Amino acid sequence: MNGEQRMRVNTRDQIWKLPDILDTFSRHIRSSPATCSRPGRPAASPWAGNASELFLKPGDVVECSIEGVATLRTYIVSPGAAH
Repeated sequence: MNGEQRMRVNTRDQIWKLPDILDTFSRHIRSSPATCSRPGRPAASPWAGNASELFLKPGDVVECSIEGVATLRTYIVSPGAAH
């Protein structure tokens, strides 16, 4: 967030493993090519206790990456400002 790394994880550290997520989704949730899922964070996130200090606000930039694949960059704006 804003150039500061807040989390770096490997999928092997996630609480729910991808094969289990896909199995559950395929049985219980109708999906389409645009369906997006987020499996959650590791159980031991060091900042879990101060979440209120980390709320996003206009001007913040959040980047989420899959190393060597892609980076999603999101610019936080005030409600209605994106129109």
